[in-house]
Amino acid sequence: MYWRQNTFEKDLESLEEMKGAPQPIMDKVWRHCEHTGVRGRTVTLKVKFSDFHQITRSRTLPGNVESRSGLDQASIDLLRQLFPLERVCAFQACPFPP
Repeated sequence: MYWRQNTFEKDLESLEEMKGAPQPIMDKVWRHCEHTGVRGRTVTLKVKFSDFHQITRSRTLPGNVESRSGLDQASIDLLRQLFPLERVCAFQACPFPP
């Protein structure tokens, strides 16, 4: 298992912002995959809201992610599932931002 994460200086609120922001992280992960020959089937996205509430979403694919574009596509698919952007408060949905 290999992972990277980053906290951004400003809140990201649109899908377009979120699609571009993790590119440097995915570059590092993919370089590691290329260097070591390691591949995986599960892509996980962690989102932290401005109130520090966190959620994770993951997708396990039928086969290994074999390309950088495959990693991009799995990540974007996970991001799209978050929109319209909502966060979970206790046991109810809360609109974002709080």
